[in-house]
Amino acid sequence: MSDYKSQAREFVSKVRELAKEYNLPFFIVTDGASATSNNGCEAVRVARDNHIQYELSIGSDPYEDWSRSDVISFPVDELENLKKRLDNNQIIYTTRVSAEVGKYKLDGEYESHLGKLKVVSFKHFDDINDHPFIDELTVKQKDEIKEYIEEAGFDLIGLKKI
Repeated sequence: MSDYKSQAREFVSKVRELAKEYNLPFFIVTDGASATSNNGCEAVRVARDNHIQYELSIGSDPYEDWSRSDVISFPVDELENLKKRLDNNQIIYTTRVSAEVGKYKLDGEYESHLGKLKVVSFKHFDDINDHPFIDELTVKQKDEIKEYIEEAGFDLIGLKKI
């Protein structure tokens, strides 16, 4: 993970702790991290709702929780396809870069918007040309992998619904 993103997540974590100490609702967003905790504050709800719409408009998962190690999220535009594969008892594959390299473990179980998933295959790569599904990746997906690959390579993870 880039130092910038690490700093953003550290900052947001400190805001979360401070809000908890004072028992205050909050919503915070910065480049690389966001967090919310609300106990009925209309302003916080509206701010978070607007952020959800923004993240959906750019294809991000607005419900991703980077602070939890037992959760895996997927790009919003891939959810329907992934759900169909899981409903047909097929393995789904996902490529992980940056801070998510090394996060998921073989036989690990993770919560997701698609239900509880188990890692059934795992392989690490350092060169995008070694990606087994390189011909199936979109230009956008390839560009994203290339953008982060120098940090730590990438992991290809196979998951099944449990």
